[in-house]
Amino acid sequence: MIALQIRRTLAAALGALVLVLGLPASGQARPAPEEYAGINIQKLIFGFAPTSWFGHFNAMERAGIQLVRFDALWQRIEPNPPQDGEHVYHWDRFDPIIGELAKRGIRWLPAVEYATKWSATSTAHYAAPPRDPAVYGEFAGAVARRYGANGSYWRENPEIPALPVTDYEIWNAPNNAAHYYPRPDPAHYADMFLAAREAIRAADPGADVWVGGLAGVDAADFVRRMFAARPALHGKVDAVAIHPYAFDADAATRMIVELRNTLDRLGEARAGIPVTEVGWHTVGDGPGRRISDGQRAGYLAALTERLARSDCGVWTFMPHTWSTKEQNTLSGGEWYGLWSPADATPNASGRAYEATVRRFARARSADLPLCDRPLGVEASSSSRASTRVVRRRSSRTGRSARVRRRYRRSCNEATVTVSSAPLPGATVKFRYYERRGRKRRWRTVMRTTEENGVAYVCRSRPAGRRAGRPLHLRRVTASHPDLVHGAVTVSRLRLP
Repeated sequence: MIALQIRRTLAAALGALVLVLGLPASGQARPAPEEYAGINIQKLIFGFAPTSWFGHFNAMERAGIQLVRFDALWQRIEPNPPQDGEHVYHWDRFDPIIGELAKRGIRWLPAVEYATKWSATSTAHYAAPPRDPAVYGEFAGAVARRYGANGSYWRENPEIPALPVTDYEIWNAPNNAAHYYPRPDPAHYADMFLAAREAIRAADPGADVWVGGLAGVDAADFVRRMFAARPALHGKVDAVAIHPYAFDADAATRMIVELRNTLDRLGEARAGIPVTEVGWHTVGDGPGRRISDGQRAGYLAALTERLARSDCGVWTFMPHTWSTKEQNTLSGGEWYGLWSPADATPNASGRAYEATVRRFARARSADLPLCDRPLGVEASSSSRASTRVVRRRSSRTGRSARVRRRYRRSCNEATVTVSSAPLPGATVKFRYYERRGRKRRWRTVMRTTEENGVAYVCRSRPAGRRAGRPLHLRRVTASHPDLVHGAVTVSRLRLP
């Protein structure tokens, strides 16, 4: 696997951003998986006929996909409890899939889930967690012994190019009641994670073990509660995966930024953040936002590139999903697919993602500062007197004459920086408060910063009693289309 990905704070440039070198890093990431861009295929594996898989696998190879995610289903691999302490695992359903993928240069990222009927806390729901975290850990270790580095599958099949599992995702969305029945339990999940990590590392010391893809809406809070309940997690979380389903690409990015900042505050700056599910459906109802295929294509392309270049430590990016059945127009879950279920041809979203995969098959150096909240804005006021020669007409005689009149030029300026460097092309909003007798009103003036990162609002008015009403600057905000975070300063500056 392993290419070292270093998270460092560099002021970035998309278009007009100024590149700044030598800035302090916010944290150094652990070695990241070799593959960055992948895709989910669980809908294909568990919803389509096996005879259709091979055509789709060939299409994945043509598209440049090198990493796929689907479930290592405990119930299918070990349907019966151990007898006299002996486990009986049925790998025959998974061996052919892993082998065919490996022949095409595609690695498997397993999501190790869910509990078996004989081990679960409840049989009322498929996603009830196991009663004993240690028993779950034994199963996770068995997956590593079978498909991990020097796993028994690769020894038994030397004719297949060995492409062992290097990363393991522990459960799926454990902070969501739909996937952790009847309610999320950070402490119990932490015990499961620790048991699984110990067993996986015993089988494959070089493996990375990830917290299972958290639902993005409260991922940061769940992580805080996990660490509070089990301090033993510190230093043992290789990565925290996330599923940032959101309104658009910016909202998804904000979830990742929040999780990154939470991990940094917990002292886990070296932990990666794999995005193991994200997407939008184009037809039907259900979770997430329904959008057009063209919109989805734009969101996926923007998000894939943004996170590959970001300083957030995003190890892996895997949209949901390769293909779905596309039959029930009322079910949004059947319309997340990026490739056709019939002939494995890409739709607009698939073509956009394929193009991005070829550019970002590996994560790039972090040159886009998303996770360090780099924007800063400072406001100031200045004023200077001047004179101007104007032509004035006498109301008594009707004659005009040239006279010299005193004026005052008053300016408010805002200086916008990114990691202490001037940021051109940022949008600055000056928010003013004005009184006119009993009337009060707000005025907003928008400007764009120049090459020196400064934007001005200036006003020239006659001096003296005819100067007019003053404006009071109450708020200045700055934003840039290539940066998620904006910056705000509250000022009480008078524009006389």
